[in-house]
Amino acid sequence: MMPDGIRDSRFGLGEEDWRVLAMSRANILLVGPEPLTSQVVDALRPGFGEPIARWLRDEGGGPPCPCATLLLPNADQLTLPDQQKVDEFLLAGGSRSQVVTISSEPLFPLVEQGRFLARLYYRLNVVYLALEGAG
Repeated sequence: MMPDGIRDSRFGLGEEDWRVLAMSRANILLVGPEPLTSQVVDALRPGFGEPIARWLRDEGGGPPCPCATLLLPNADQLTLPDQQKVDEFLLAGGSRSQVVTISSEPLFPLVEQGRFLARLYYRLNVVYLALEGAG
């Protein structure tokens, strides 16, 4: 079921997209412009497992543990060492942790260029949503 206030928006997501997102605890990769991606994350937030943590590469250290849902903005800007930290976070959390990744550009070209870890890309890209621009 689509969240209230989203039905008339220009997210480009259908009813089935929202059902999958709301019912699964799968990792989600959102690709699109701000503020569209943040609006989708905010709409999905009630379905996230608690506690929810947000990790930015500039904060140093690694993703906060333990958390049920990790919000990972600006994934396209992660350095390889930071990508390794996220990969280790996922390995340590197993199926107990969900990662919601936000990127302004598709990550697969970065994988092809060797700038993004392939194993991390495939772990993050369980549910892939490319959002339409607000036009």
